[in-house]
Amino acid sequence: MSENNSSLDYISHEFNKRLNEQYKNKSMQAIKSSTSVDPTGVLLNLYLPFVFSEYFQTQRIETMLDVGCSVGFISNTISTFVDQLYAFDLSPEAIKIAKENAAKTNSNVHYFTANALEPLTSPVIKDLKFDFIIILNLHPFNRNVFSSNHEATVVQAEAINQYCALLNENGILYISHTDGKKQTLNIQEKDLPQGAKLLAGRMNARLVMLLSQVLKRKMGIILILSKILSPLFNLVAPKVDLWVIQKTQK
Repeated sequence: MSENNSSLDYISHEFNKRLNEQYKNKSMQAIKSSTSVDPTGVLLNLYLPFVFSEYFQTQRIETMLDVGCSVGFISNTISTFVDQLYAFDLSPEAIKIAKENAAKTNSNVHYFTANALEPLTSPVIKDLKFDFIIILNLHPFNRNVFSSNHEATVVQAEAINQYCALLNENGILYISHTDGKKQTLNIQEKDLPQGAKLLAGRMNARLVMLLSQVLKRKMGIILILSKILSPLFNLVAPKVDLWVIQKTQK
């Protein structure tokens, strides 16, 4: 990561300035995009992750990490289903609003600021392990914040490895992005650290969600059909890329 530190510092600085301005001024567009409640979004962001957890994990989720939590809509909603939930964002202003929202709903979420591309540098979570890590629409997994595709690939791969290191055995890393046109993230099993397994790779999350409801959560069949049908589904429906990784060994 040393060769990318200057670039990462610049990215963090620029995004921090931009996000802080949006949240500090309570830009309606920024707040609305972070807190809007539409049925499809709720199903994708809340229902589908727990379908994966229920199928691939036998125990209840005790510890969960929400990466790039913004103003805490997902975290505050999910908090009632898990024992301990940690959530962070690059923007201090976003975390400030998230804490205010948490106080209104009495949710018990541990909010803090951190860099999503270097999670192991955070003193809050570097020594913790999680049953479930969720990453939704995180900007640094888009090429437009990097100088080149190569830089994006290197930095993103290192970040994925760090998140895998934060997982408990059988823990799940769930990544979903709606910005398919700018998306450069391309996780392959051969690039994962030892003991990590790719359960779903670049499938359309909306298709997986639809099949999971129709087929009553028969995840084995759902994943096979999603892999086959996702390219066709992307032609007629909004593209929502989905990756799911499981830590199979300590």
